[in-house]
Amino acid sequence: MDERVKMASLYIEGLLNLPVKLSEERPRQLPGHGAGNGEETCFDAVTGQMAENAVCFLHGRKNVQYCVVHAADEWLTVGPYLLRQGACGPKARPLAVAEKETVKRAVYLLLYGVYGSTRETLEIEADLCAGIHQPGETSENGPRDLRAHETFFQRHLARYMAQVEQANYSQAMREYEQLLQNVSFEPEIFGRQAAEGLAHIRAATRMAAIRAGLRAEELKPLTDAFKKDARTARSRQDAVRLVSRLAGDTCLAIQQKRRRKCSEGVARALDFIHENWSRPLTVREIARRAGLSPNWLSASFAKQVGIPVSAYIREIRLRQAAHLLRETDSPIQEIASYIGMPDNNYFSRCFRVRYGVSPTAYRHGGNAL
Repeated sequence: MDERVKMASLYIEGLLNLPVKLSEERPRQLPGHGAGNGEETCFDAVTGQMAENAVCFLHGRKNVQYCVVHAADEWLTVGPYLLRQGACGPKARPLAVAEKETVKRAVYLLLYGVYGSTRETLEIEADLCAGIHQPGETSENGPRDLRAHETFFQRHLARYMAQVEQANYSQAMREYEQLLQNVSFEPEIFGRQAAEGLAHIRAATRMAAIRAGLRAEELKPLTDAFKKDARTARSRQDAVRLVSRLAGDTCLAIQQKRRRKCSEGVARALDFIHENWSRPLTVREIARRAGLSPNWLSASFAKQVGIPVSAYIREIRLRQAAHLLRETDSPIQEIASYIGMPDNNYFSRCFRVRYGVSPTAYRHGGNAL
């Protein structure tokens, strides 16, 4: 079973307190009991039309809801659950209650973790009672409806992940502080938002660390401790303290893994690069900060890392640019400036060489190398 899908199922089941079923086979029957034959037939027909990288929200009798995700050759079924209090599900038994947008954010986080983007995700709505199957459009008009309300959140969450991946703790925390600007800290509101928001940060940190080369088992002690302590978060200070510890410990683990492969001098150079990759850097400055001569650094770096210093920095910047192009609606010039390549023409040329398409074409799903 795919580790990313399993992680998402535990997140949805544990955080949202919703029933979740994982399967390698396409689900043909609604989970739970009491569904009518018409609903079962419609459910079977809908899941039969779901290709890879698709999510379907299904509406049944008495306001009962389901969500089905097809990702990484696995099927994840959420439900039954209700969208509001006061209704009962099959056999008149009370069901868990959840907001659609909360479930939607959770499953899209799963799809992002599997595919690195949700722009090509197909979103489907189905009315099980009427037997009407209404396919949604790809995320250009589906997931983007969600993004339209969360552009600010998406931008800074993507930037937070970019900084954690590079083990840049200070910049990661700056991005998290930006995220908090749109969060209400009124006690009665924050209490409802804290668990979900911190769970997103936990999942995003984990994904960034895995992209950086850490294994899931290396991260488990960090994320488990964070999850346990997040249940008691009641203030902005609590949230910042928890994320600071998680981001700091994760960045340290990434740095330690990176250092194992290199000499002490090159390791110091790598640490400085990853802490400052988004600003102008020269070999001379990097060498001085690492306590090395420029010539020695250039020769040793290329030998131990496999590519020259300048190429390594450029690769970091372009990878993060690609990530931000996929996951945010930030203007291309803003992204270019953020990654330390403010000359838009130069950035576009480098991006085309690296990915085979322009930044604009890449954002709109162009075929990249």
